[in-house]
Amino acid sequence: MRTQALPHPILAAARGGPIVTVGEERALIPRDALYRVLVRLDGAPVEQTMQLGLARIEARPKSLIADGWRGLVALVVRESGF
Repeated sequence: MRTQALPHPILAAARGGPIVTVGEERALIPRDALYRVLVRLDGAPVEQTMQLGLARIEARPKSLIADGWRGLVALVVRESGF
């Protein structure tokens, strides 16, 4: 699900972060699509402070056309009574 507002002001570009926001200053709405992910660390952090960092997310490529085709085929099969 797309993030509707930044959870921490430090992430906003206006406050030194990497994410450009639009709209109200209080809401901090991301200009571009932004999705939240859960990151599991290999070990406990040395300090319990908020820090900016980078995470690399690897996934297999996925074809939107193939997904649409599978959905269409599933719909036809479901509606035809097979």
